Amino acid sequence: MFISSIIVAGGSGKRFGSKKQYHQLNGKPVVLWAIEKFAQVSDEVILILPKEDIKYFQQKWGKKYPALKIYGGGKERRQSVENGLNKISTEARLVAIHDGARPLISKTDIQSCIRAASKHGAAICAVAASDTVKLSDNSGNIKQTIDRKKVFLAQTPQIFKRNIILEAFKRKKLLNCTDDAQMVEVTGKKVRLVSTTSPNIKITTKADILIAEKLINRGSF
Repeated sequence: MFISSIIVAGGSGKRFGSKKQYHQLNGKPVVLWAIEKFAQVSDEVILILPKEDIKYFQQKWGKKYPALKIYGGGKERRQSVENGLNKISTEARLVAIHDGARPLISKTDIQSCIRAASKHGAAICAVAASDTVKLSDNSGNIKQTIDRKKVFLAQTPQIFKRNIILEAFKRKKLLNCTDDAQMVEVTGKKVRLVSTTSPNIKITTKADILIAEKLINRGSF
């Protein structure tokens, strides 16, 4: 089965203080960790970067990853994903979408998500909530305590059969969705949850870099 993977790394790094996708993590940029993982399980890997960074990336790492397809992103993440979807091969049957700021995803977890998406049509990596979860009202008071056994925190990759994700992105009224899975959910399709076994953290602050380095050095992923 032909698998296309889209690595989304088009952010400007406002919260991080610089473009985190290029920040060094144990000797190589954050985004390269994800690229290398998905190259092992994909037939094509598409990298979405800020348009102004494409030439820089190609000059610095293009020779090492000659098969990597690089395109510019949009102002919002959804636009960046859509740019990637417009470039996938016509042979693609599954499309994996992954945040370039999640460098520690394991090959095992990616493969588990691929199997689930192949069987169910749509699947995402997620982690079960470990804390007690409260729902607030508009005044900031607790409205309800939610059964955490049913609460999962969505991660990436999020993997879909080609026709399912393309159809979801055609529906322009879904622009307020906060992830790709939600865009599919509101079309009436079910999305399978796949619990991650690796510490699939998202790099948001420089403190996350330190955590990721410790996990790598401990061999915890």
